[in-house]
Amino acid sequence: MSDDPNDPPVEDDTPPGVETPATAHNLNDVGHERRRRKRIDNEYEQASKFWRDVFSTTVGRREMWGLLKATQPDGNPFDPSFPCGPNGFPQPEATWFRAGQYALGQTIWQSWLRLAPDAAVLMLQEHDPRFFQPRKRPRIPD
Repeated sequence: MSDDPNDPPVEDDTPPGVETPATAHNLNDVGHERRRRKRIDNEYEQASKFWRDVFSTTVGRREMWGLLKATQPDGNPFDPSFPCGPNGFPQPEATWFRAGQYALGQTIWQSWLRLAPDAAVLMLQEHDPRFFQPRKRPRIPD
């Protein structure tokens, strides 16, 4: 780098998120580690609060169930499908494609369980037919 004032400024072309020697993690700096852990914990809390807020309403739970259901064409995000062609034989390409959709749905579901477990289970109880609880009718005295 020259000290000539007529030289054009040098722009930093380092992609965001790439550590340079100036921003690299110093293992000897306890304060840096503490700040990093605090930032990670703060981001986790913010994400958890966001998902609790989303799942706190009936509309939020319904829409999130619709999003989860959309990951599988047959509408059940918890059962992987094995499609067949028109002649009845298995179609490996379609099976792998559906396996990817299933994996995406499972990743979404597991992240919700990690961040807002009670709300995610409530959504499941409200919308998954396997979890429907029959309503108890009031008992009429004889």
